[in-house]
Amino acid sequence: MNTTERELQPGFRRSRMTSIKGIRTRSVVTFNPTTISPEEELYINIPKLKPDSCLVPGSLALLFDFKNSNTKSRFNNNLAKLITKRLQVKVAGETAYDCSGESLYEIYKDLWLTQGDRNKMTEQGLGSENLRKLISGDDSGVKVGDVGKIADGLLHSVYGSKLRKPIDKIIADHGLYVPFT
Repeated sequence: MNTTERELQPGFRRSRMTSIKGIRTRSVVTFNPTTISPEEELYINIPKLKPDSCLVPGSLALLFDFKNSNTKSRFNNNLAKLITKRLQVKVAGETAYDCSGESLYEIYKDLWLTQGDRNKMTEQGLGSENLRKLISGDDSGVKVGDVGKIADGLLHSVYGSKLRKPIDKIIADHGLYVPFT
């Protein structure tokens, strides 16, 4: 530990455990049908949990591949949240959360993010104008030039046209969800 770190946090010790370790499983569900048209509703059913399991915030997400047939257009910032018109969460048949203006609410929240937090949301479609052009297949997207455009090109080579929409609204706001036994 260096001197500056000791001065800023005198009681900090690296030996403290900050996470819970246990058996982890990952479940990937493919929906049928696998494509959806505009104005269609998508229902996502989350499987019931086993007695010795829990859902972790940030673990539920809808991953999709954005395909644009028009090469002269690009999507707006924050596409993953713009596609949600209404979010309704039901637990055991009871409505736990229902918001018909979900996309507007989430986008308004993102306006208050710091630049560092916004940079971490590239996978959700929050990025520079050049990166959004590259993802949507616009002809005017550039991968060479200044440092920002090279970085956009590298991000596009990693993510391609895949976007991620978090769908764990209740879990992320209220913590871990463990089923009653």
